[in-house]
Amino acid sequence: MAETAEIDAVARDFDAFHPQPELLFHPRLARQTDFAAGAQNALPGDRFAGAKRPHHLAGSAGETSCFGDRAVSGHLPFRDTADLVQNLFEHAKFIVASPAVTIRVFMAAVLQLRNVVKEFPGQRAVDHVTLELERGGFYSLVGPSGCGKTTTLRMIGGFESITSGQILLDGVDVAGLKPWLRDVSTVFQSYALFPHLTALENVEFGLRERKDAGAKSKATEALELVQLSTKRDRKPAQLSGGERQRVALARSLVLRPKLLLLDEPLAALDPRLRGEMRTELQAIQRKSGVTFLLVTHDQEEALSLSAKLAVMNKGRVEQFGTPEEVYLKPATRFVADFLGDMNWFDGVGVRPEFTRISPAGDGLRARVESRQFLGHLTHLHLRLDNGEKALVHARPEAEVPADAQELWLQWNPAHEIRVA
Repeated sequence: MAETAEIDAVARDFDAFHPQPELLFHPRLARQTDFAAGAQNALPGDRFAGAKRPHHLAGSAGETSCFGDRAVSGHLPFRDTADLVQNLFEHAKFIVASPAVTIRVFMAAVLQLRNVVKEFPGQRAVDHVTLELERGGFYSLVGPSGCGKTTTLRMIGGFESITSGQILLDGVDVAGLKPWLRDVSTVFQSYALFPHLTALENVEFGLRERKDAGAKSKATEALELVQLSTKRDRKPAQLSGGERQRVALARSLVLRPKLLLLDEPLAALDPRLRGEMRTELQAIQRKSGVTFLLVTHDQEEALSLSAKLAVMNKGRVEQFGTPEEVYLKPATRFVADFLGDMNWFDGVGVRPEFTRISPAGDGLRARVESRQFLGHLTHLHLRLDNGEKALVHARPEAEVPADAQELWLQWNPAHEIRVA
């Protein structure tokens, strides 16, 4: 294994070579390092032998190499340049005659925000946001109106400039690039479909602008992905709201972006259709393998769709984690309150679904003030002896007490939430 100082030195040298965003050169590591969308047709490990140092790496031009006996056939989890170099020093054990080799490198994080700030006159809309999204996942930015989530999305897409910080896409800072120069696509809330074009022609549009010879076949495949191939010849006015949304998704996905941004795409749909489209969105994301970043103010939407979500408040990320982490173990009182109903008893939080009522026993004495039957559960609004309010989510089969009936409110201490 190389010494840390040597690794750091190579990493600094490597970082100095950025001739263009997607192609990096460094003679000590390899003739060419390509940050590409996928590594295919990896050569078997027995084609290589011998070398111990990165500057010995060599191979036929255009071939995909491997580390030891493990072929490169997917994403390699390099967190940063130093981690890449460390892996090269540890695992590079091959050499062949040609002086040029292509090594396909995949940063574990497709997107990194580093201390991103956005200031408007008299207001800091985004305040030192740092975030890292791994490739191929479904993520959300969620928060109340004015929290900075949409401004953050617009900065990632290039529609808004940043005041300071870095926006890294596959390790390359794209903050100074125009939207069309970033490998990012955006699905807007309005869908922005061309009314005079068919579904197929709308999906083809971006490819035709790029003069892609396979535009029609790729657009057809994209419509099949979103299950709209039978309606390819219909214009937007002849499609439902959900179908128009799927056309907009196909139009963005057909470009094979590294990152797909979704600006509240379900907001214009009725509640039932929104629920259906959540399932559709998840399925489309998994099939496509593209990283999705959704902006929404809908807590249920963020929790149900996301592998991880960032809860924003007043321009900052208050917590970033899995739905289970942020809901069951919120880092702040704001996160706890924003993501769902909460009861607070002397600073201790308990969610209504974890409370229970009893006609006798210990706990907090309370009376029922009102009830709301919602089908799958009943909301019981209680008044405690000390005058504070509490909420209980009672199951439909539970015996619901009458208004003004005295009872005891109880919960398991394991379900208590304590925040600073």
